[in-house]
Amino acid sequence: MSYITEIVVSVNQDEEKQFLSEGYIQNPVNLNKESTGAKNFLWYKKGDDNGITRIQASFNDEMCKGLKDAGYQKVYKNLNQGAGGDEIYLWYLKGSTNHDIPIKDLFLSTEREDEAQLFRFGWEKLACNLNRRNGGCRIYLWVQRAEPTFVSDIITTVDFEDENSKFKDGYIRLDEDINRGSGGPSIFLWYRLTTDENHAITDLQICKGNKHPPGDYIAVDQNLNRGNAGTQMYLYYIKDHQSKAIQTISLIIKEIGKDPYEIAGVQVVDVDLNEGNEGVREYLCFYQ
Repeated sequence: MSYITEIVVSVNQDEEKQFLSEGYIQNPVNLNKESTGAKNFLWYKKGDDNGITRIQASFNDEMCKGLKDAGYQKVYKNLNQGAGGDEIYLWYLKGSTNHDIPIKDLFLSTEREDEAQLFRFGWEKLACNLNRRNGGCRIYLWVQRAEPTFVSDIITTVDFEDENSKFKDGYIRLDEDINRGSGGPSIFLWYRLTTDENHAITDLQICKGNKHPPGDYIAVDQNLNRGNAGTQMYLYYIKDHQSKAIQTISLIIKEIGKDPYEIAGVQVVDVDLNEGNEGVREYLCFYQ
């Protein structure tokens, strides 16, 4: 089986010719679709070994430090070049932990209905809109792994604390601030993967205030509205071996809407993560 081994981004026709001559494969989606920027494209190479296992995105300087310290390779092209919006960069790692499973294919989605359906076919979504804040088309990068995977762990971080160790321990950061626009600190959700279905999380719930879901649910130790005026809420998970394992998790931002996801069989936790404050509406979703 061949894996993704290298990633680059072109920002002009000369680079397109160069990458083509060097054996890279171009994804046809313009990364500045419907924005004012020049045409940018994602390119990749494939090989039989030493594949990329994790891809992350950054949209501010604080997100970069942990990635650098953990040994991620930065793709030195701003995906929003010439289009305004946030400076967005891709990063990748060829990890060696038990949670690192090689990536065999990449996909860029631009339509809500296509995006929702991808979960059904084993694709895993990066949470960052690659056109974040530039007014262009919503574009999300998806990865497909060499083996079926399941979510084994979920944690949170506040204001980029100790991100280096989280990356080194095999965690994947959902690259969208769940406190976005709320006035509070930046909070990120993280997850780890396993190929062993028996070690997987089988359900996620969000409870407000001091409520706790019935049964043996475990709390993720963080108020998801910490530091803002919103409703106090906590994320809970359970590993019930008689239920289906969760294959992947992601976030839905207000502009996307929940309906296409629910029609595709994606479970949407029906609690706005920024309830009670002026932040962006966000919802946690998962696929089993």
